[in-house]
Amino acid sequence: MIATPIPTPSTTWATPDAGQVEVLLQRWIDGPSLEERLMALFGMVGRKISSDQAVALWHKLMTRCADRMSPGAAEQVKRQLIMLAPEMTIADQCFQELLTARRRTEPAPPIVFMITSCLRYLDKARKVQATLQALGAHARIVIGDPSLPAAVEDGDVTRLPVPDSYEALTLKVLEGLTWVRQTYGPVNVCKVDDDMRFTDAFDPIRLAEVAHSLQYAGQPWGGVCDRAWHLGKTARPTPIYARRQRCMFAYGPMYLLGARAVDHLVRIWTHFPGEVEGRFYEDRAIGELLAEAGIPLKPYPIARMGAETEQAERLIGAAE
Repeated sequence: MIATPIPTPSTTWATPDAGQVEVLLQRWIDGPSLEERLMALFGMVGRKISSDQAVALWHKLMTRCADRMSPGAAEQVKRQLIMLAPEMTIADQCFQELLTARRRTEPAPPIVFMITSCLRYLDKARKVQATLQALGAHARIVIGDPSLPAAVEDGDVTRLPVPDSYEALTLKVLEGLTWVRQTYGPVNVCKVDDDMRFTDAFDPIRLAEVAHSLQYAGQPWGGVCDRAWHLGKTARPTPIYARRQRCMFAYGPMYLLGARAVDHLVRIWTHFPGEVEGRFYEDRAIGELLAEAGIPLKPYPIARMGAETEQAERLIGAAE
């Protein structure tokens, strides 16, 4: 979900007539941001109300306007309600609905290999996917598309409602995990970059068992932080990384997450997305979010997973 400019509130709200209420209701339906919808809500009631007061009306509008919204927009407003009142019971109810609305009827695979890519490198991702499938793995590609209100499956690719840029990689991984959890239920995940190679040691069943047993496993990383790692890779100017180092984490090209770890990350992302702000090094962010929940990294080298990485830097504007 992408931040948009926050509307400037009026100092006063007049009590709207029926025609104005309908206009404001349509504005609430159209959104797309939480702040824009809140401002429309204030207009409908004729005054500014607190977020916990807005929740009940928001929930009523979700039901009343269900047939006027696309499935993606309906999912978006449900997630915005969770963000609006993450500590309230109604948020838990909406969260459970969110987790089951996309669920497939067939049994989930023992582990989902989530190939994180972008439109520019989609051909590379498809090659990795084909290799994984030939090795007996269940693999899906995720890329970003900020024009969307919610994730959309497009053949072998799932497009996520986040930017497709390097600096949004943390958002892409968390949004991808959310889609995986919605689609497959509680499941182990292997996050894979689109430049991985696989060796004779690769065994998806063994990796599923490792993920289930260890919950968070990968090649330990995080000694000295290269705070300029992202420079030259971002779509927009991004300051150096200025957060404190908190723990070791799994090196980003490939790591394993058990179902409990996935559930924690999805809950944090849907309830408190502000916890992710400024954490644009995805592998470090995942490790810190899990460590905060008492799920530490268990060392498991990428070579032991049966994989190798090119480790090639991708600079904006560089030749292919």
